[in-house]
Amino acid sequence: MADIFVEKMVKKKRDGKDFARIALCVLLVVFSAVMSLQSPIFLALVLLFVLLGLLVMRICDVEYEYQYINGYFDVDKIFHKEHRKNIFEANMVNLVILAPESAEVLKRYSNVKVCDFTSGYSNEPVYGMIFSEEGIMKKVLFEPGEEMLAGIASQVPGKVVKQ
Repeated sequence: MADIFVEKMVKKKRDGKDFARIALCVLLVVFSAVMSLQSPIFLALVLLFVLLGLLVMRICDVEYEYQYINGYFDVDKIFHKEHRKNIFEANMVNLVILAPESAEVLKRYSNVKVCDFTSGYSNEPVYGMIFSEEGIMKKVLFEPGEEMLAGIASQVPGKVVKQ
């Protein structure tokens, strides 16, 4: 059997929480700047809130990288194209089913824990994977692309449902 390595990166769309965090930082900067006119002590707060705002903006800049390597599926979360954190790992031996998110076969698993690693943009097809490990079921939502679907289907053929 040939080695299979497929990866795909998707940029996460900023959601309402991200915009609220950024707006709060901007309001804090403006408030502390106005207050610094009355007391110079607030100048330190302006600097602190500017730094906090920069940190929040970096944290809200997120990409997911999916990697499928010879029967193992990994998801890394990348912050501001600099810091990488592995947030999900699975062995495809534990895969129950891989199907489009809207497929009837996935509706049976509506009460399991969901890990959403999608971009949030509606133009990409979203797939769901159900894993069962030590009796615990997990549903992983992601946007694999044709090459990754073909790679997974070649190693676990009866468990992949395509659109």
